[in-house]
Amino acid sequence: MYKQPKPILRQAIFVELQSDINKLVLKANIYQNCLNCQHWNIHKDECGLFNSKPPTEILIYSCPEYKDDDNIPF
Repeated sequence: MYKQPKPILRQAIFVELQSDINKLVLKANIYQNCLNCQHWNIHKDECGLFNSKPPTEILIYSCPEYKDDDNIPF
């Protein structure tokens, strides 16, 4: 009678892969945008450094003056 073998779990490989992907994403600055920049004024909906609302491309990809806002509560 055929007995199905137990699956081989390679969880450690997936954990390592996830860690490597996270490191690449952080190096590529994918998470940088105006909304999580220290200069962003949420009340005025504009950049506090330049006192204006940036173009859409800058809003999404950030600018050279980006500073990480470490006050994110989550």
